[in-house]
Amino acid sequence: MEFDAALAEHAEGLLHKKPVIICGDFNVAHEYIDVYPENTRNFENSPGFKGEERGAFDGLLSLGFVDAFRMLHPDENEYTWWGKRWNYKEQNRGRRLDYFLASENIADAIISSEIIGDFEGSDHAPITLSVRL
Repeated sequence: MEFDAALAEHAEGLLHKKPVIICGDFNVAHEYIDVYPENTRNFENSPGFKGEERGAFDGLLSLGFVDAFRMLHPDENEYTWWGKRWNYKEQNRGRRLDYFLASENIADAIISSEIIGDFEGSDHAPITLSVRL
């Protein structure tokens, strides 16, 4: 939570100077659609889906950021992380923890934001962002 607050403060300062894109593993599934459907009812107090974590993410968005993937894919259940136990990746029982956040003033320049889910070698999937310069 301390990191989330520090990131928000830093990002807010940058927004006053220039367009901003933040990318990374935020370690939070922001919305119910970002957790595989069979488990959302069980996950409200689990790490990565706690109200305070999702609230911190909401706070970051409210500064003037958009979630690029969700903006372009509002109804898609795609994930960027799968637990290593019980073959969760093969069952597509994951969470979306990795994000590109773009400042609202460049949201119209976003061409695509994708998840490369068939990537092997990590419990996280790579994500891509294309922006018109």
